[in-house]
Amino acid sequence: MIKKLTLMTLPLVLMTGAAFAQTAAVQVIHNSPDPLAETVDVYIDDEIAVPDFAFLAATPVLDLPAGEELVIGIAPGNSAGPEDILATFPVTLADGEGYVVMATGVLDDSLPGNPDGIDTGFTLEIFTPLTTTAMTGECELLVYHGAPNAPTVDVQVQGGDILVDDAAFRQFAGYLTAPAVDLVVEVTLANDNDAVVQAYEAPLSALDGAGAVVFAAGFLGSKDGHLPEFGLYAALADGTVLPLNEASVATESIDWSGVKALFE
Repeated sequence: MIKKLTLMTLPLVLMTGAAFAQTAAVQVIHNSPDPLAETVDVYIDDEIAVPDFAFLAATPVLDLPAGEELVIGIAPGNSAGPEDILATFPVTLADGEGYVVMATGVLDDSLPGNPDGIDTGFTLEIFTPLTTTAMTGECELLVYHGAPNAPTVDVQVQGGDILVDDAAFRQFAGYLTAPAVDLVVEVTLANDNDAVVQAYEAPLSALDGAGAVVFAAGFLGSKDGHLPEFGLYAALADGTVLPLNEASVATESIDWSGVKALFE
């Protein structure tokens, strides 16, 4: 079950944006599939901000102080205090700007690596601007590739156009304006759109007039339960995270064992 964080889990410092002279809107998404990071505690300036933040969870859009350096710290879940912080990331936010902060990569370097040679170490990737609204009849989708062992991929409408071209691990593909209609999309190899990794239902009619962050997560080819499986998810502005259901692959696909061999 996808965990939904609420503002009740956040300290007062993150709940009262009116207390800050300058603020920025920030949504944080936990997309590290490392079992060692299944839950983490997020600190800001050594104060606990998001406790027990689970893999595939997202915060609602938060107001954070802008115009001054903040130090984001990541510690294991149920940490005793800032002395347990494993990594820190200093950031300075711009007043009135919106950001997506994606926790990505892995702590354990023995986990499956990236076939394109991209560093899979744990980090925070930051994208701006954050868009939470769209024109009526449309939706704004920010696409992120967060599956460490997956190669560069395309995303295309089943039987139709390419929506995302050459998305590599740890990259935001930028916002895509899409019609708010239900589609089936396919994740394919970037250099061979007939090599379909998986197809997914994309119920975009439910996002009419809204923005969402659509992100790939997990490990490609993981079917034994030891590691999180590859999937697509959508994070909404209120912190809800929705899994996209798998759909049947209609286009010609190469044998799965052949696809998997390309990712090893």
